[in-house]
Amino acid sequence: MEIPRTLEQLTPEWLSAALGSQPELAGVVVADAALEPLGTGQGISSQMGRLTLAYGSGGPAGPATLIAKLPPTDEQSRATASGLNLFEIENRFYDELAPEAAIRVPRCFYGDMNRPLDEHVLLLEDLAGSVVGDDNAGSSLEQAELVVGALADMHARWWESPRLGELGWPKTWLDPVEAARMQSLYSDSWPTIEEYGFVVPLAVVDVGDRLGPASAAIHRELSEPPCTLVHGDVRLDNLMFGAEDRAPSLVLLDWQIVARLRGPYDIATFLVSSLEPEERRRVEHGLLGAYHERLLAGGVEGYDLDACVRDYRRALLSWFSRVVFVGASYDLGNERGQAMIQGLLDRASAAVVDLACGELIPAD
Repeated sequence: MEIPRTLEQLTPEWLSAALGSQPELAGVVVADAALEPLGTGQGISSQMGRLTLAYGSGGPAGPATLIAKLPPTDEQSRATASGLNLFEIENRFYDELAPEAAIRVPRCFYGDMNRPLDEHVLLLEDLAGSVVGDDNAGSSLEQAELVVGALADMHARWWESPRLGELGWPKTWLDPVEAARMQSLYSDSWPTIEEYGFVVPLAVVDVGDRLGPASAAIHRELSEPPCTLVHGDVRLDNLMFGAEDRAPSLVLLDWQIVARLRGPYDIATFLVSSLEPEERRRVEHGLLGAYHERLLAGGVEGYDLDACVRDYRRALLSWFSRVVFVGASYDLGNERGQAMIQGLLDRASAAVVDLACGELIPAD
């Protein structure tokens, strides 16, 4: 099947063929598909839309609504996403790993890709009764506890699993090419980040300067054993919380940077992106301790709390570098996207300073 390049190309005829490729929906006829674009200022590395479907008679009825996901139309954003293999990774995740992920994810009704032409498409479950979090609004403590517990369970399930190595496609920065790519993305972006309208807190400027030539080493250290399955971008914008009894309590979206890394990477990403600095300082130690205890309860051995905290601090440097290059590499859509990156930059900077993460940067 030809892969659409825009949401508007998701016609009833194309959707009938896509959904009909699933055995339980063979013969389905989509009579109409109403499109509602989603994610302005949120889905900065994709086109996203909600499809409301009507079905013709004589065939099975499929889902009433779907979420469609395609690469971005903006050429700069598309080139960045392509260079990082974001859509190939997400397609492979849903095709090969989603049923085993040990955390609730949307069902994938259809996925396809043509890597040489950089064409990708996903049709995902639209979760009724759930609401998407909001990076700019921040997390409650109850939400934070729920997310940290779920991530601990997923990490324990995949801790040092040989299956991750067998898959081959999850990112690892032990690959020198990938580590050098991360360093280059950051080093190219850091000197120009303010030209994109962002304010860099003065307290983190020295750390930001020193991180440039050391970024590859930091990322390699995060990829050394013991490693597990990490989502890589656990932010409120990528989480859904159950608002009704019929809905799952938590769903994790956007699996574009699945990696084999140290588990605290996901914890650092979530706590720093989702909690304002004062709240993070108040609950950070307790949540890290709860995460570590849940790892041990899940069967993890030989990983003490000191190692967990050190990996968390190292992950903060990686997350800070990622916020910087995302801010300088994507069309952020609108003021909401710009505000999101500035908020992430402020919170990541505060955490890097609070936890003296600069001490972990190798000397030249």
